[in-house]
Amino acid sequence: MARPEMVRKRASLGAFWTCHSMGMMVRFPLIAGVLALHLFSNLRVYLRTRRRRLDLLAGKLSILFLGGFRCDLVTLLFGEHFVGILYDGVVIDPGSTRMRRALARRVRRMPKGAIRAIAVTHHHEEHSGNLNWLSAETGAPVYASMATAQLLQPPVRLPWIRDVMIGQQPPLEAPLAPPPEIISARSK
Repeated sequence: MARPEMVRKRASLGAFWTCHSMGMMVRFPLIAGVLALHLFSNLRVYLRTRRRRLDLLAGKLSILFLGGFRCDLVTLLFGEHFVGILYDGVVIDPGSTRMRRALARRVRRMPKGAIRAIAVTHHHEEHSGNLNWLSAETGAPVYASMATAQLLQPPVRLPWIRDVMIGQQPPLEAPLAPPPEIISARSK
């Protein structure tokens, strides 16, 4: 019968490294396979949605897939997709500063006056980075809760990797209004 203290005294580091190495040799192909499947799955979805616009409800609701080179890397590696929502003249969460070119292409294709309001759901950079720019481009007011507006005056400094990949949002300067019960986007 083996006693644990005797095994500890007699075991050498060689036994540990042998078991560790053998375990890694068995697990590494599994780890690499799962990683490859994950990246391939992200690539398939990315290619189906890249710079696309999904129109629903007879064009009343549009999902705008936004991105930029650095943001696309986040999508490919981690599977996070960046979207803006356009519903009946209201843009919801217009994306980050690194997604501005993709958003600008969409805005240029719209008739003048098509965007009548901008709403932001929360302060994260991938949702609030283009608020000032879009408001200046369209003349539309920005609707934000007071808590969100406070977090954007000035926004929290991002860690360097998020700043590089997604972009630091600027302090909120746009004409700001507290969100009403109903945001009316239709022209009268």
